[in-house]
Amino acid sequence: MAVAVHPPTNILKETTFRVALAERAPLVPLEHVKAHLTVIGAFARLLQDIDGSFQGANQTHALCSFLSKSLYRLELWVTKVLGPLSIRDTIQSNELPPLDVALVLHAYMLSPHHYLEDCMRCYPQLLGAGPFPLVAMVYL
Repeated sequence: MAVAVHPPTNILKETTFRVALAERAPLVPLEHVKAHLTVIGAFARLLQDIDGSFQGANQTHALCSFLSKSLYRLELWVTKVLGPLSIRDTIQSNELPPLDVALVLHAYMLSPHHYLEDCMRCYPQLLGAGPFPLVAMVYL
């Protein structure tokens, strides 16, 4: 059972934080933290929907099937939407991946070494696509 955790309200108003003897600006903007939690919540709901639809061995099969299809859709998204190799700063709003593809892409990016290897070998378009479109994904 998930429990909602609410940060202390005074943290949300701070513009600097005391670290050792110095005042520092936040390393990650609050907007990005909120966006990340929102996207992770959407991923969790997506996976719970799949989990709740099946029981026992069928549950594992359904998850494997879902991830396999999502990986296939990632390949389609990279080749068809991002197209040939191009350098860009960000993924445009009309190029955002569907939620299942974003889940696989996010998981991929959590292993930077493997992500770089696979991008160089299989998906060079992703190298020029910029960072994960975290804030834009919130508005899907």
